[in-house]
Amino acid sequence: MVKKKTAVQFQPSGDVRRVQSLGGGTFVRIGDHLGKWHQLSVERDSDDILMLVHTVKAANPDLAARIVDELVTLDPAEFDYLLPLEGNEA
Repeated sequence: MVKKKTAVQFQPSGDVRRVQSLGGGTFVRIGDHLGKWHQLSVERDSDDILMLVHTVKAANPDLAARIVDELVTLDPAEFDYLLPLEGNEA
């Protein structure tokens, strides 16, 4: 009997930005720890963005910090609600 190969777990590249601004800053595309990309509205989906960051942080805290850094770099005023996540407060 032939053994099946186990799937290799996704490893995010250190070279790829995890956050992309779309529509002149109206939307963002965020790459998570599983390799899935999420397109979210900056104005309407703040809860979803926060939940996504928390989900990534539970699995990969370094990647979550990188995502927060990239979001805050895009627009510090718009993503200021994510700043407590940079440290160990959340």
